[in-house]
Amino acid sequence: MKRDTQRKAVEILQAMDQILQGHAEEQERDNLPGPVIGLSPDWGPFSWTIEVGKSHTHVGSMNGNFEDFVDSLHDTLCRGRGMSWYPPKP
Repeated sequence: MKRDTQRKAVEILQAMDQILQGHAEEQERDNLPGPVIGLSPDWGPFSWTIEVGKSHTHVGSMNGNFEDFVDSLHDTLCRGRGMSWYPPKP
């Protein structure tokens, strides 16, 4: 695994932790069911749907590789780039 991919993987986990911490209070206050972050397969082995609260987006590519997937996930969770969230996150 490339060093840049390893760094991005650590940043992704840190971003996921921040999301969980930020949404835990909202989830308890609004009595929201289910997980704060949900992951499910999308169009292939390196393509996922990510759900955060009531919003979702897509990362990866059905023709991509692991490094492309990590780049896409990092762009979405850490840099605010990539596909838009639906419905938009508040």
